[in-house]
This record gives sequence, structure tokens and C-alpha cells, in this order.
Amino acid sequence: FYLKRRNKLAIREEILLEEHAADISANIKGFLCSAQAEKIGRQTGFIKRSSGKITAQGFLTTLMVADSPQEHISLPDLTAELRQAHGIEISKEALHQRFSAQAVHFLEQVIQRALEQHLSREKVRLKTHFSRIKVKDSTKFKLPTDYNGAYRGYGNFSKTNGMISLQYEYDLVSGNWLSIKLTDGLRNDFADAEQTVSAITTGDLHIRDLGYISPTYLKAVIQSEAYFLNRLPPQAGVYNLKGKPLNWNKVLRQANRQQHLQQNVLVYDKERIACRMIIEKVPDHEFKRRWLNTQAQAKSKGVGISKEHKQKLHYNIYITNVATAILPASEVRKTYYLRWQIELVFKTWKSFFRINEVKRVKKERLECQLL
Repeated sequence: FYLKRRNKLAIREEILLEEHAADISANIKGFLCSAQAEKIGRQTGFIKRSSGKITAQGFLTTLMVADSPQEHISLPDLTAELRQAHGIEISKEALHQRFSAQAVHFLEQVIQRALEQHLSREKVRLKTHFSRIKVKDSTKFKLPTDYNGAYRGYGNFSKTNGMISLQYEYDLVSGNWLSIKLTDGLRNDFADAEQTVSAITTGDLHIRDLGYISPTYLKAVIQSEAYFLNRLPPQAGVYNLKGKPLNWNKVLRQANRQQHLQQNVLVYDKERIACRMIIEKVPDHEFKRRWLNTQAQAKSKGVGISKEHKQKLHYNIYITNVATAILPASEVRKTYYLRWQIELVFKTWKSFFRINEVKRVKKERLECQLL
């Protein structure tokens, strides 16, 4: 019974994925029905003369209809598609040359403009107090050694191979993509957050994991009249509104006596940021899991574990600048857990689209096929 049910769920999941992919494909194909693709091709330098063999529309649609993972797409497959679907005769050597920095820029611009048009057409029905609920995360995977110069790896994950990072953000209210970026594996989430503060807009709620959180990021959210919700970073100092360090023993004792404890605090040491802190106790099995993970990490790094840190493992501690009337303490954890939706997206990309199965091809061709 279990296996039968699991197979039914797997089939249903594949059907939903196919429908979702068809919607995305239809949106971009509709966008390509105009002359915009050729215009963007010229603006980005991908199309340089009208007499060229390959067209911007032909190049893009050929990549879109490829039904194999990147690892199995060959140049003869692509030239055959160009010939059959678009009447374009081009050798595999000539097509190889067309995978260039201009081609990558062209595809990035097509995706961005198609998204912008789609978003402007969508009449988002607000189900919450926020214009958008923006969830952002990244996923990394190894590349062949050939890419180590352009996409560097690090540490035990990838010492000699290359490593690529996909920074992805989307809106939970409308379900639309907001941004996707291919970056060096060494460019971590912290750097991404600090370099993309200009993308923060008024009225949006941002939910991110600890890797993105810094005083610079939180200040930018507040200055933009937007909102944040995240876990309290372990390294962040916490103070009461008079500027005195929080007495954690006292606070956690209070948290033991009620289901949700909330308190207005200042976080970080130099640039103190006012926010609301929400604390709730986790079940014993969750504490045991965290404690085992913490011990393993401490052992691998050769560091100790403070008594206060161990004590905090018994609790979920969140910080937010959203008012209690809009986001009650009892709803904070459920709202924060919406962030896990992005993990399902990454699982889909790797399990179904197998984007992490990469073969040795020209760097720009890899980037074009991933996009």
C-alpha cells in the first residue's frame, strides 16, 4: 500500500512539474512572438548583422525545447533542431563559436525582460499585509576541473574542481521568479546580501536563512521601509532597549513558562538594530538533533561549546521588524518555515532537471544551457 501510494504521489508530482514547465515555456514563447528577441540580441551584441545564419529567436527556442539534461545535449543535437525547426544550416563548429559571453548576456536579458512583462501583467491578489513575500537562497554543485578558473571551488567540497552557485529569489504571494544569477562558488550568501541591497523594495517581507544576515542587510531593509524575518544570528549581541546586554538566563527561564515569549530588543554590537525577538521552546527530540550536529561541527573545527550556546539550542529564536498586530508571535514559526519552499525548488532542479549533471563543454555553452 505504501509503495503504491508513493508511486501515485511521484506521478502526480511529475505531472505538476510538467504543467509548471509548460506555463513558463508558454510565457517565454509568447514573449518571443514579437521582434523583441532580435532587438535584445542586437542590444547585447549577440546578433551583429542581419545576414547572419543564426537568429536570436532560433537560438533561444532551440535551447528551450531540448528535452535532455545538460550533460547529454550535444552540438549535433542542437544543429539538427536549428535545421528542422528553423531552416538554419550551421555547422557544429560555427555553433560552438556562437556560445559566447554575448550569448550568455542575451539569455540573461531575455529571461529578465520576460519576467518583468509577466509581473506587470499579473494582478497579484494580496493575501497578506505585504506587497510580496520574497524568499531567497542558493544552491551549489561541482563542475569539472576545466571550470575552476571561472567558477572556483573551495575546501573539502571541491578543492580542484570548479563550483557554481545559483542565487535564486522568488515571491510566495504571486509564485513568480524575481531573480536568478550564476555566480562563483566562492561568492557566499553573505556577500550576495550585501551586494544586492538595492533590490530591496518598500512593503516586501524578506525571509532568508542565517547566511544572508548582517547589520548592513537589516539596516537596508528598514531604510527601504520593508520587512525582515529570520533567526537570530548566533554571533549577534542582544541588548534591551536601554542598551544593556540581555540576561539570557532570565529570558530563557521566562520562555519556559509560556508558549511564545516576545520582547523588543536591539541586536548587534556596533550598529544596533531595533526589532522584535520571539522565543519558543522546541521538543526534546529536536534539541537532541541540534546538540549532535553542534558537537560534530565543534569537533571538526576544534572549538568548544559554551553553556549559553547549548542552552539556546532548546529554543527557536527569531527576529523581525513586523508589528505584532500583523504577525503574532504564534504565527512567526509557520511564516518563517515558508522559506523551505525554495528547498523544494532546488530539489526539483536537481532531481528532475538534473542541472548538476555537467559535462565538459565551453564555459559559455554551459551557462547558456543552464539558463
